[in-house]
Formats: sequence, structure tokens, C-alpha cells
Amino acid sequence: MSGKAEQDINREIFGFYYNDIESDVRINSNKDVYDEESGGAVGIESRLFYYVRTGNIFQLKALLESNEYTDLLFPPRYRKNTVRFLLRASELMTLSGIAAVQGGLSNDTRYSLLGSHIDNLESCHEAGQIYAAVTRCIYEFAFLTNGISGYTAKGYSPLVNKCIACIMEHMPGKLSLSELAEILHVTPKYLSTLFNRDTGMSIPDFMQDMRIEEAKNMLMYTDLNYPEISNLLCFGSQSYFNQVFRKKTGMTPKEFRTVRKED
Repeated sequence: MSGKAEQDINREIFGFYYNDIESDVRINSNKDVYDEESGGAVGIESRLFYYVRTGNIFQLKALLESNEYTDLLFPPRYRKNTVRFLLRASELMTLSGIAAVQGGLSNDTRYSLLGSHIDNLESCHEAGQIYAAVTRCIYEFAFLTNGISGYTAKGYSPLVNKCIACIMEHMPGKLSLSELAEILHVTPKYLSTLFNRDTGMSIPDFMQDMRIEEAKNMLMYTDLNYPEISNLLCFGSQSYFNQVFRKKTGMTPKEFRTVRKED
């Protein structure tokens, strides 16, 4: 589908210009836009779009857990009509997917995730189930863009940022340099040279750093044991995980978890 065709569809679905969403958010970042036809939803949709695009999980959570804002996203009159509620849910899922693409997610991943969430939506028959399905979809897109935006940079070339996004989308699985180059339609040597120039590290080192950052989160915020974390993050063995973790942080995973719990 061409960019113009997709834009036209978005205009029909959401009732406001897709290209103007970002500027609308900047203008109305601290207030909502109210109009008779939308019942005040335009400003909230713009805010949701901005939070997903930038991976702003905390503000997104506050918005989705606020009764005032959810009433604007899902006006009470929608809840009396399941079909209308489902259509509204699919609109918001689609909007979050578009926002994630602007945040760096690939279109292929967007369509794959969106298709999966829409399939799940079809099995929902009550308002609570529908809302839960929508929020799961929105959070997943936001988490992906959160990770991508945390590693990409304006100073990197577009190709390197695309490479980082591709790595993020396949985490915790591993992609070889050849596989990444094939996905990005360049030679492995060119990609490796450009990546090293922009980031100051090799692609394998970059991927290893990402796994260690994720390991830190798992050690701090989950009760997973060390072999489970090693396995989930594809380190091959616990001893190799311990070795890499200590090299990168100066502590073993056990020491890191102990220190963080004491903090």
C-alpha cells in the first residue's frame, strides 16, 4: 500500500489528519482538544499516539488507567453497542501501530503484531475483555518503541537506526551479521563498517550489551533464577552468562541482584 493510500485510510478512520497528529500533540500536550463530533477524543488520541511513538510507558499507563481519559477514548455510548465498541477498539489498535512505526518499528512487525491482536479481539464479547485486549496491544507497541528509542540516535545514519530497530524486534533471539544485512539489503561488510563508525562498537558487542541490560531488568524486577534468565536471553549456558555479565558490570548476576535488593 502506498503512503498516500494509507494516509487516506487513516484520515477516514480517525477523522483527523494523520500528518498533523504530531504538531497537534505539541500544541496540546497539556490539555485536551474538545469538539462536538468527537466528544473530546481527538486530543486524547493525539496524546496516546505521542506516548506510543516515544515509548513513554509511564504517561501512557496514567492515561489508560484514568477513568476520565478512558471515557474519552471509549465514550459510554460505545459500550452499549458491542459492534461499535469492537470497531473503536480496532481503530485504537491501528493508531498505536502507526505510532510505533513512526517510533522506529518496521511495518512488517507492525502488521504481524496488529494481526495477532485483532485475531484476539475477535474472541472478545464483553466491554472489559475488549478494553483489556486493546490495552495489551497498545502497551506492546509502546514497549517496542521504548526499547528502540533508547538505543537509536539522531547522529546515527538511517541504516544504523534501522539495524538497531531490527535487532530490538528480534530480541531475545539472535541475528547474524549476514541475516541483518540481508534484511536491510546491504552487504555484511558495509553494514558492519557503518555500524561501528556510528556507534563505536561491533554489532555482536551491541547485541550483547542489550542482553545484559535486559538481564539487569530481570534480576531487579523478576524472581527468575539465573539459569532461567540465561536461557531466556540466549546466552547458551549459565557460566557464559555469568562471565559476560561480570565483564560488563563488574559483578556476578547474584551480586548484582543482592546489591539492588539492598538499595
